[in-house]
Amino acid sequence: MPEPIQSRATARRVFAELKPYVAQHRWRIALVLCLLALAKLANLGVPISFKAIIDALAPTGQALAIPVLLLAGYGGLRLSAAIASELRTILFARVQIGAKRKAALDSFRHIHQLGLRFHLERRTGGLARIIERGTGAIEDFLYYCVITIAPTLFEITIATSFLVWAYPNKFAVATLVTLATYVVVTIAITEWRTRYYRRMNEADNEAAARAVDSLLNYETVKYFANEEHEARRYDEQLGRWQAAAEKSWFALGVLNAAQAIVIASGLTVLMWLAASEVAAGHMTVGDLVLITTLLIQLFLPLNILGMMYRDIKQALTDMGRMFELLGEKREIEDRDQAPALRSEAAPCASIRSALPTTRAGRSCSMSASRCRPGTRSPWSAPAAPARARWRACCTAFTTSAAAPSRSTARICAT
Repeated sequence: MPEPIQSRATARRVFAELKPYVAQHRWRIALVLCLLALAKLANLGVPISFKAIIDALAPTGQALAIPVLLLAGYGGLRLSAAIASELRTILFARVQIGAKRKAALDSFRHIHQLGLRFHLERRTGGLARIIERGTGAIEDFLYYCVITIAPTLFEITIATSFLVWAYPNKFAVATLVTLATYVVVTIAITEWRTRYYRRMNEADNEAAARAVDSLLNYETVKYFANEEHEARRYDEQLGRWQAAAEKSWFALGVLNAAQAIVIASGLTVLMWLAASEVAAGHMTVGDLVLITTLLIQLFLPLNILGMMYRDIKQALTDMGRMFELLGEKREIEDRDQAPALRSEAAPCASIRSALPTTRAGRSCSMSASRCRPGTRSPWSAPAAPARARWRACCTAFTTSAAAPSRSTARICAT
């Protein structure tokens, strides 16, 4: 299957699996989205009020008056945008952390329900890494989608609409072209960088798995004096991780340089267009400041677009692996409406009375002899047929010349 189609299929599956984790917080998410809209509307009002202040202070040959209301409005808008953004983050914290906690608990329970064959075939270190990365990916994915992507798209929409309404269409076209070029360049370079980032993560996972498995089998490693062999295997994976990490950092430098070129070019074009309008008398200096400030505001959240795009793709991959783990079928499953097992504690005296009083019987009752008088044993009292077989087992060793071994006594005691 081609990678784009596979990625879309993985994304659809992850969205479907992720829905139950956030459905219980839908009202909180709706409130967060409302705060998002208020914050971005206030953010749009900041450059507009800035323009009004500059136009009010423009020299006109008369005594200047301080625009107190405009200054107060400017400060109030900035404060409102900041408070709404922080409230949005505070309210959404329970959603993302709660989803992470529930996913971690579901994974923990499901792994305990899987059979021994699954655990023998999987490395403990790699398994722990899948759960750790998967639960962390849920938190990152929700944060990026609700706290970063949705506000940025809403802000681009209202800012472009305002430019179309208040200024000639060439300003909106220049803004959209700059944004589109920025997004295309960012995604293209990030796709190139993601190959090295994925190799880096795979080498990191393999190194962690080898380190954990080696430490879990410490006695075996020491017994065969294989410390240097294990260190060489671990260093091989660290070498692969280092090579991929160096290439990833190089690609990141190229990405940052390309983004800076696009932003600088877009700002230069917009300022040239605005300066031309100001020189022609069609716009004021405040309009020039407004357009420049508005474009800078749009690019501020897009500075992390490359990292965000890469992290979202990686989060989809990590969540996909975790949900595959949750979809692992158990080899032995209870039937529907199967009754629960019941175990009733029995007095120790009833267990002792079921044992023979011979030498073998005393060996067989070693576990029951640990009970103190008046206490109850954690084992259930054996039924009559089982008690008869028990006595027959221990009596058979009474007639033997040799004393029963400890393992035999343990078998009889159980």
